[in-house]
Amino acid sequence: MWGPDRRKGQAHRVSLSDKLSESTKMKKIMGALVAVAVLAVAGIATAGDITGTIKSVAGRVVTLKEDGKSYTVPAAVAGQPDMMAGLGADNPVQITFTTDAAGVNQVSKIGSVKATK
Repeated sequence: MWGPDRRKGQAHRVSLSDKLSESTKMKKIMGALVAVAVLAVAGIATAGDITGTIKSVAGRVVTLKEDGKSYTVPAAVAGQPDMMAGLGADNPVQITFTTDAAGVNQVSKIGSVKATK
């Protein structure tokens, strides 16, 4: 920023930031914050619930008959019951899951339900 030229009594040069009004500065800051928020939301996984019948179980991956999609069950946590306990082919289940950025369906809750006829 250029200061006043006190020796010659001339007007001083004003920097660009001095020319911007406070509202213009605020608009620029808000625009940057909105851009950051949009980028943050883009990385968030989608969530869902599905009820169906197990077609197959391979390791910690459950595949449903209804949609043919696979759902990855996390490893058991010490001191907690394993979500995979008692699950097998033809068991009706309800699954709560999130789909990550790579398209993998990650199970957060899975439980047996009564079969409907």
